[in-house]
Amino acid sequence: MPVICTMSPARYRRGLRAFVMASSCFLLVLMSLQGCVSSASMTDGRASEVRADDKVKSRFARGLFLAAAGRYDEALALYRTLEADAAPFAALYFAKARLFVETGQLEPAIAAAEQAVSMEPKHVYYVRLLGSLYHDAGRYEDALGMFLSQKEITPDDPKALSMLADAYLALDRPQDALRVFERLRVLDPFNEHTLAHILWIELKLNHYKEAIEVLQTMMEQGSGNDKLMLTLGELYLQTGEVERALVIFHDIVADDASFLPGWIALFEALIETGEVDELEQELTVFFGHPETELDAALDLVRLFMLRSDIDSAYLGPVRFMAGRMLADYPDNRDVRFTRGLIHARDGEYRKAREFFLPLVASDPAYVKAWEEIASSYVAEGEFHHALYTFRQAREALRRPSYRLLVLEGYALYRSELMEAAFEVLGDAQLREGDAQQPAWLRMQAAITMALVSEKTGREEQSLDAYSRVLDIDPHNTLALNNLAYMLAERNERLPEALAYARKAVQTEPGNPVFLDTLGWVYFKLGNYEQALLYLERAVATGFSDPEIIEHLEAVREK
Repeated sequence: MPVICTMSPARYRRGLRAFVMASSCFLLVLMSLQGCVSSASMTDGRASEVRADDKVKSRFARGLFLAAAGRYDEALALYRTLEADAAPFAALYFAKARLFVETGQLEPAIAAAEQAVSMEPKHVYYVRLLGSLYHDAGRYEDALGMFLSQKEITPDDPKALSMLADAYLALDRPQDALRVFERLRVLDPFNEHTLAHILWIELKLNHYKEAIEVLQTMMEQGSGNDKLMLTLGELYLQTGEVERALVIFHDIVADDASFLPGWIALFEALIETGEVDELEQELTVFFGHPETELDAALDLVRLFMLRSDIDSAYLGPVRFMAGRMLADYPDNRDVRFTRGLIHARDGEYRKAREFFLPLVASDPAYVKAWEEIASSYVAEGEFHHALYTFRQAREALRRPSYRLLVLEGYALYRSELMEAAFEVLGDAQLREGDAQQPAWLRMQAAITMALVSEKTGREEQSLDAYSRVLDIDPHNTLALNNLAYMLAERNERLPEALAYARKAVQTEPGNPVFLDTLGWVYFKLGNYEQALLYLERAVATGFSDPEIIEHLEAVREK
């Protein structure tokens, strides 16, 4: 969203510099006055009510020159003596406000500008400055009031209208902002800045047809480019005009076959409309085009692999593309690795390893291939094969990757080798700061560490690990439940345990284990009525667990 200025002193000064310079003509106005310093707006025709002698004028002018020279302390001291010695006048407060702007002091600038506006409420520069300062302070309602006043003074001033529109946007009033930008469009139909704002608001309001009209206008006046055409095509898809969208996407790639976003948009449109045959034809054109580079093709496959995780319609195209790349580049390492990844995502772990194993045989330092081999064994539950892979990887690599350590820790945990798992996961935890590790992997490491620590009687480490899980994912029900139960068993931080247990039950209200934990926390808090309620619910699920029965009997004895 457009902003008027920011508050860091350097950027703050830059944001208002154009305004400050524009108002420097005030000095000329001041010097041309015949023995007076204005304290009322000349736009309303009123004569000045405050007369100043030549000495006051001279001192004020000197203050302005000191401020212009960057000698702010001297200028401010002079302004303050004038304020004490002479009758106050609006120009003095305006000058003080400008000085505070230059030194990055927002609140004093606002106070001085408010005094200037209170004395001359129709002075456009005073009103504009105060509105800008309010906006910068986040006082958007106050800023709006100033900019509405400014609009009354100068109804069709583009600067005033732009500021008004910005205030409406800051207040999340896009319809009002749109009306102002439409007025700006009337004043200057070809202003790209205005058209871009109108387009953004129309899209925000889901006014797709109106957005299409704005885009067409921008393109007709020479602003057309591939990105605008892409947006236009996407808008046609939103309005159900698929054929128009496809024509645009075809035109984009015909004009520039190296423009990957155009191909992506075309393929996505064909996938969403179920045009399988045409999709395969276009994919064949893409892969066979002389301007299609291997890196671009790999990027496309990886993108669609991610999409396939949430939309199965992408699975077929991903397999088609991977097969085509393998045919074109049968010996390329990245292509073979990608093909292995696709097999792994399809659950075809043995086929995946047929691609990964030769890669580490030819390049023992290929970390990602080692990770995928180990991951495939873990996914199959073949933990002994996974542990053998970890030993091989340790021999081949200078040091194992963070992901390999996390996988090894999990395989050791599942193999009931708890002490070894604790040691490996401890090494992994020390490595988290080496680079930005993905959240899902850090969470897996923390969960496994929590379980291992709990199994080995290291309760403090387990509590810490569960807390780290919740730092990553505050809604992780396993961590919420287990942390709540451990705290209840220790009779520690019971209100906190209650919050965790309630959150877990809210997420999975029919889970008997979570119901049992919540009931047990209530029991520890002495709320036996609620404890009985949730423990009976846990039993009513039909889940047979001796611990739940023990908890229920303990409550009934109270």
